[in-house]
Amino acid sequence: MTTINRHQTRTEYVIEHLKGQILNGVIKGGDALRQNAIAKELGVSHIPVREALLRLAEQGLVKLQPHKGAVVHELSSREIDELSALRLVIERDALRRALPKLTNEEIDQASAVLERYENIVTQREDMEIWGDLNFQFHSILYQLHEYPATFRILRDLHRQSDRYIRVLLLVTGWHGCTHDEHRQFLECARARDIEAAESLLEYHIMHASETISRHLRSMDEPQYQEAASLHP
Repeated sequence: MTTINRHQTRTEYVIEHLKGQILNGVIKGGDALRQNAIAKELGVSHIPVREALLRLAEQGLVKLQPHKGAVVHELSSREIDELSALRLVIERDALRRALPKLTNEEIDQASAVLERYENIVTQREDMEIWGDLNFQFHSILYQLHEYPATFRILRDLHRQSDRYIRVLLLVTGWHGCTHDEHRQFLECARARDIEAAESLLEYHIMHASETISRHLRSMDEPQYQEAASLHP
């Protein structure tokens, strides 16, 4: 279990704990999240638990159902198709705006983030931050610090896609392909080759989406979640 540190509020502590449990498959899609049980387990009051569930609902990890409370959002092939289509539209536009202005320093920053991402994915370490590092890599190349509205929208789309990406990396053994595509994308950015970068971006997002969607359609949810919760 995570432990609270002096830099966290109690709400942030609850969010970190629940998010880690959901993303690692310990808490499964469709499971109820009981405020009393969570508060007792983590030694906090109901207020930070309630706020944490609201924040996780905003991130797409939890659904708040009238008269039923909070449940973990279940994965579906239809949703990953929709999320990927939205990502492609917004990221393509962000790429075209950013690439001509991208600096060598920003490319080096993205490369350093990518190296860390590759290391922890390959070793299956720190799984709760995989999605954060993946988004950080892309946000640097898109110069999202200059576009706060685009940053917020894409951050939410990446958060909602995070559990799906784990299917890709943990269950389908896709991480080698992902690393190669990220490296190629970085080289396109370094060359300021907008057309090649855009083509690779489309392939990177949609090929991953098709693979995840196909996998989810071929397996029923309990089987998937059992496999996704396995640790090395």
